[in-house]
Amino acid sequence: MNLSVVSYLHNNADTINELYERLEKVLAEHPTSYEIVFIDDASTDNTLQKIQALKKTDPHIKVLSFTRHYGMAAGLQAGFDAAKGDLVFTISPTLENHPEELPKFLSAMKDGDYDLIVGRRRGKLHSNKARALMAKIGNRLISAITGKRIYDITSPMRLSKKSVLKNLKIYGSHHLFLPALASLHGANFKELDIEHVATKSKNKTKHSINAPEALLEILFLKFLISATTPPFSTTPIKIFAGPGLVSLGIGLILSIELAFERLVLNHSIANRPLLLLAILMMMLGALFVVLGLLGELLIRIYFESQGKKTYTLADLP
Repeated sequence: MNLSVVSYLHNNADTINELYERLEKVLAEHPTSYEIVFIDDASTDNTLQKIQALKKTDPHIKVLSFTRHYGMAAGLQAGFDAAKGDLVFTISPTLENHPEELPKFLSAMKDGDYDLIVGRRRGKLHSNKARALMAKIGNRLISAITGKRIYDITSPMRLSKKSVLKNLKIYGSHHLFLPALASLHGANFKELDIEHVATKSKNKTKHSINAPEALLEILFLKFLISATTPPFSTTPIKIFAGPGLVSLGIGLILSIELAFERLVLNHSIANRPLLLLAILMMMLGALFVVLGLLGELLIRIYFESQGKKTYTLADLP
């Protein structure tokens, strides 16, 4: 199978039929095998009934239904796990972006050496300058951390190679900055301009995140990828051992100074704040070194207990 279209649904009964009809029209005109994967996240309206009715009339449709509300991260992860296509296209059910843009994504993927194509929404947030500024700051911060310029990181419209998605595990809010997560794994991506219009759904699917939260999430991801993939540039021992040794060194120097004053100069050091500082610095130093060693052990367990590889192979033709 060449293409899997994945759409996360939660109380989107008012737009699901139009989304399907427009997708089906586009896919029918494109010479490729395909499937449409709908993930219903325990909707309280009749979303599930509608996609089940569509499935009865179209064998291309695959329906996944959660027993309770898990959120978009779990929904997209389930969709990626179930997708059989070599390419995976994600789209929001709220119709803020046009399904008719899909051929543009397929053409860009075919013509260029890309692992991921991301839709850059034209006109997004123009009516809200405060949100636009926060989004711009967030994108800048994330771009600085990942080392790749990203203009619309939370765009829900993306076309990705399945080989990229199989290396990703989505937790928390990670679905909102999938391009950054993919780039940390070495994926090469491109952004395409797409139309952005007012939603047709009463239930708006959230595709935003505040800048501080995004920064903390990406910093964690940066550490995780750096610590678990070669060249292992940011491992626990490198993070904790350096400050730990410096702290131990300072504590040792202070201790030698205090010992000299007490034993040679016969000065009292019992009430000296410097004595407490020396003890604190040595304790902190030892703690940091131990944390680094424990972190290294956890990294080894991370790989060996799950049989993970310390490398990622390119998907060659």
